Amino acid sequence: MVFRLKNKVYANLSHAGKPLLLRTFDDDSAGSVDDVHRDLLTQVAQGIAPDEAADTEGGRALVELGIAKPGLDPVDPHARKQLVAVGASEDWKIRGLPEAELLEDLVEMHARRKMFAPIYGQTSCLPQSAIARLHTIRTHVPQGARIALIGDDDLLAIPLFRYGYRVTVFDIDDDLLRFEGVLAQEQGADIELVHQNLLAPLPDNIAGQFDAAFTDPISHQNCLTVFLGRAFAVTKPGGHVFCACYPQSRWIFHEVYSTLPGRILDIHEIMTSYYGHAFSEVDYQSDLIVIGREEGALPIAPDAPMPDIDVTYEELPWPMVGFIQGRSGRLSLNRLTADDLAGAWVSAGHQVAQVGGVDAGDAMSARLLDERDRAVVFRTDRKRKTTHAVMYPSPEEIRPEAMALDMLLKSRWGYTRPVFAHEFFGERWTGLPEP
Repeated sequence: MVFRLKNKVYANLSHAGKPLLLRTFDDDSAGSVDDVHRDLLTQVAQGIAPDEAADTEGGRALVELGIAKPGLDPVDPHARKQLVAVGASEDWKIRGLPEAELLEDLVEMHARRKMFAPIYGQTSCLPQSAIARLHTIRTHVPQGARIALIGDDDLLAIPLFRYGYRVTVFDIDDDLLRFEGVLAQEQGADIELVHQNLLAPLPDNIAGQFDAAFTDPISHQNCLTVFLGRAFAVTKPGGHVFCACYPQSRWIFHEVYSTLPGRILDIHEIMTSYYGHAFSEVDYQSDLIVIGREEGALPIAPDAPMPDIDVTYEELPWPMVGFIQGRSGRLSLNRLTADDLAGAWVSAGHQVAQVGGVDAGDAMSARLLDERDRAVVFRTDRKRKTTHAVMYPSPEEIRPEAMALDMLLKSRWGYTRPVFAHEFFGERWTGLPEP
């Protein structure tokens, strides 16, 4: 038994010096806790505070606020129920996988941690997606290999240890590291937990020392540059780098990846789904890209600092939840054309969640118009079914790099070739899948 937050209450971790906000699973406010109790609250929210902590000054304060209670099971049954319900639509992805034997354990670990840390850009994957990732790693990396996890709010460390890997977690979040440390002690898992700011130089004893690295960065330029760069830095030539990527950011991934010494070995499309605050359903999904680490210099050496950039936030050139957006300088695909595409989408029997256009006067958009001569149609619904179509101005204007990139731009439903602008404007729209 532990001293933890009451059932159906969770915490949002804020920056140091600010109150920590508490909410219920019904999205009601449960108050806030002063930063002076931050250390204890992070333990209570993760279900790792011992019962006797309730008798401390901070513990009594949390009890008096009516948000925490000693003598509880480490896992909130309501959190577990919610997580199981959200993950049910992903069960088909792991049917028949041997790693599915760990599903219940992963559900328990994730449901126990009722603390969400947007300040670190954390969005944990569903336990089913963690199982799929384990299977992919085991397919490429032999047992006994040394694996680095560049961030691990997905809680892969202990399952990897169980399958015979030597695991090191690098994370800036001390609360996450403490949580995994308690779990490891409870389960007899020998994993190494290292506090590491990825913007700082890496210690000499880890550069090129791992057989594989896994990372799941936010899919914008800054975060991909830092996380993927450091994953390459710790991985020895001949090893494997596994990187999650939001499908609509594949061209950003391409730009970062093309500066690194590696080659793509495999792409698992729409492999990973995630959960949000209060273990709620989110529309975000990601691919898992498997890269072979090759000999070659890195653009930023392991012992050099990364640029001083914000890795948790960067303005993206599109809405994150469903869009139809035109991007082409030659065809001047602006908001009006985006609306035309939306009309074609609706006439084909699909629903449109949101329409976004590019303003060529905006500096970021102008750069995109210059670099990406295509229009992208994207739609995601609440069941997280995703469809894509890509339109080019003409067959002659497909650059080789764009062709290579768009081999990735197939949805779960798939398409077999690009859709050209002359087909659309000739009222022959052949790229839309059946609704």
